[in-house]
Amino acid sequence: AMSMQMASQNDISDRQILSAILYHHEKFDGTGYPEGLEKHDIPKMAQIIGICDAFDALTTDRTFRERYSSFDALKLMRDEMSQQLNQMYIKSFIQLLRE
Repeated sequence: AMSMQMASQNDISDRQILSAILYHHEKFDGTGYPEGLEKHDIPKMAQIIGICDAFDALTTDRTFRERYSSFDALKLMRDEMSQQLNQMYIKSFIQLLRE
């Protein structure tokens, strides 16, 4: 993957960081990629990066839609993406943004 190449070009060799990069598109329900990992088979750091990535994608303007507000993005992640994302981490993310 391109992101793995970028990491190695920048002398990133920590296995936890590399696995977080590699698996951050995995979904809790097994519908993600590259390996279709489920729930706690997905490294914790990858789950967290996946949540940050989803939030960033939702709150950024796209050619096909306007960006969501932070509130609406979090609501969508909590409700409509509840099977795909670790809801314990979603709750922590919401608490973090409230502070």
